[in-house]
This record gives sequence, structure tokens and C-alpha cells, in this order.
Amino acid sequence: TDPTSPQYGRIIDPYALEEIQYATPCFANSATLLLKEGFYNASFSAFLLNRTILALDAAITALVFGQPHGDQGCAQGHCNFYTMPIMYALEGLTDLAPADKI
Repeated sequence: TDPTSPQYGRIIDPYALEEIQYATPCFANSATLLLKEGFYNASFSAFLLNRTILALDAAITALVFGQPHGDQGCAQGHCNFYTMPIMYALEGLTDLAPADKI
């Protein structure tokens, strides 16, 4: 994966080969909850935290761009559904991730 690509951090559906609706912010929110509850061992938690931060960053970037325009913006125009999972993920990550990462 190319980290300079606008796709980096997005949750891509393996069949459609694109991000579907609000999968990325919901992944960030769900993964944050699992991390906060200590569901995984330390090794996998570190891996998941990295991916969660990437997904959150991608979701926030998409929300900033708004409606889809090429590779930028919210998947399929679902910006209205990005806000709440992003806010829950941000709130949950404050105790888990370094401040410069969120």
C-alpha cells in the first residue's frame, strides 16, 4: 500500500474493491472500543492501534473533502454518517494513542 495514496487508511471492501459507505469511520470506532476494553494481547493491540489511527485519519480527511470528488471525499457521499463514529473514536483514543497521532 502506498502511504501517499488517498486510499491509505480506508477500509476497502475486498469484493467491490472500494470503500463502501461509512466503513472506515465505523472501523475506527469499533477498533477503539475493542482496544479500550483490552480485548487483544499487547502485540496485536499495538498493530490494531496503528491501523485504527490510520483509519481515523482517513475518515477525518474524507470528511474535510466532503462529497466524493475522484479519490477524495466521503465514500459514496455518506458524510452525514461519518461524524458520530469519528467523535467516539477520538474520545476513546485520547487515553490510548499519543497526542500527536490523534
